[in-house]
Amino acid sequence: MDFCKDKIAIIHHNDGDGICSAAIFALTLKKLENFPVLIHAPEHVDIEADTKKKIADSRATHVVILDIPIERLENIGMPTLIIDHHPRTKRIELDGEIHHITTNCASYLTYEFCKQITDIEDLSWIAAIGCLSDKDNEGFEKLAPLVEKTSSLDRNILQKMMGFISSAKVLGSEGIACGVNALVEASTMGIETAVLGSTPNAQKLKELRFMSRKERDYWLLFHKDYALIKDKMIYYKIRSRLPIQSYLAGTLSNFYPSHVCFVTNDNTVNEFRTIECRTKLEGINLGQMLRHIAEELGGSGGGLDYAAGTKIPAAKEAEFIKKCEELTKDI
Repeated sequence: MDFCKDKIAIIHHNDGDGICSAAIFALTLKKLENFPVLIHAPEHVDIEADTKKKIADSRATHVVILDIPIERLENIGMPTLIIDHHPRTKRIELDGEIHHITTNCASYLTYEFCKQITDIEDLSWIAAIGCLSDKDNEGFEKLAPLVEKTSSLDRNILQKMMGFISSAKVLGSEGIACGVNALVEASTMGIETAVLGSTPNAQKLKELRFMSRKERDYWLLFHKDYALIKDKMIYYKIRSRLPIQSYLAGTLSNFYPSHVCFVTNDNTVNEFRTIECRTKLEGINLGQMLRHIAEELGGSGGGLDYAAGTKIPAAKEAEFIKKCEELTKDI
């Protein structure tokens, strides 16, 4: 892959670690005067048809995939670079260059990879934010001397920046794009703290956060009236103009730590239903559970033990709820 000339699409995870990884790689290419033709975070971990279409429409010739579990990937059909840290439970053969290390988060691995291409010491603060987001204390401590050398940031302000950037995930694709772009803008300005609200995208992210908080609180107020609360399951169908389903699901799981909380946003006429799920329960693997149910219903899904999402045919929603009831009632 020629990082100076190739048309590169960056596909990344939608959390703080993935956002920081994307910003680091994009800024590395920018230093080489070759900004990526696409920066995109799939709605779920899987790279589905809509993501493949975005890659095709961008006319990219090469793809970089950051912080997405390798076992959830398939060949894209063009040269691919993969940087990831998630544990692998099965072996999958992929065409491309793979950098897979489980000891550090993706932001740290992306930084280590990119510093072999060009001098990026001034981006160490972004990698440090990613480490804090993914609780990679070892990676953070390795980067701390560089951050101190190249900026005036300390751990407290980095924690604040981490919270701000990580919140982009709950605001949907628009919020995630604002998070990546805010990091790029702040770095380009040479004022790291501008990421907290002084760049155009950071300001937009602040506005989205404010609106989403108000919208979340509104639907939270009425959940006892309209949500299905049965045994260990809460299933809440809202109708919001904002993509707050993951935000609301996380808040509900804080209020109901012994439940599995599902939230879907029925705000458009669509043949598919997208559902976010969160829980505080131990010993349950939501990602595995949703993947299994979704595949049975002709959809897709996955995620972590405590946070996952799925997309199923809207016509199968009642069947999905029934299966979730059965799987959660005996937890």
